[in-house]
Amino acid sequence: MSERIGDWVVAAFADVKNANELLERANRENSYCLLDGTMVLSRLHLATALHRLKTTRHKMRTRSVVSELIVMVSPTKNITEANNNFC
Repeated sequence: MSERIGDWVVAAFADVKNANELLERANRENSYCLLDGTMVLSRLHLATALHRLKTTRHKMRTRSVVSELIVMVSPTKNITEANNNFC
């Protein structure tokens, strides 16, 4: 399943067998973000995070857009804790 939310394409996958490979590739390319879907509460939760990311991009607290998205969906402001919970 995939859909467009603003400038972003969001896809959901179940039963992923090569998650480690995908995470390595995501870290290397930094062009997409992999989130633990059980931590995303709803489409609105993700859409709100994407909107906040787009409107506050010039004030990023992290070094990449991907990391910033992870912090945006997290209930905590702690970057390390957000990475541990959502990746």
